[in-house]
Amino acid sequence: MFIARCDVSDFKKLLVWQKGHALALHAHRVATGIRRRQNVPLSISETDFSQLLREVVEVRKMIHGLLKKIGDRIHDQEQSSAPNRTEAAG
Repeated sequence: MFIARCDVSDFKKLLVWQKGHALALHAHRVATGIRRRQNVPLSISETDFSQLLREVVEVRKMIHGLLKKIGDRIHDQEQSSAPNRTEAAG
């Protein structure tokens, strides 16, 4: 199996990385806010929860799409490098 090498030095340019990083920072801010209000019953505002949920869904879709594209490319490479059965039989 052949897997193309890629330069990962520019991973921060990937939209999926940027969105995932923003999601992690947002989740951290919410968690930090909860820790500061330790005397207050544990709750996340509906606005924070809704926003975090939207971000999670968006990043999940992007990662799923990225993994599908990678899988499709690997499959295409395997198919192109496999000997043609009709040629091998003849």
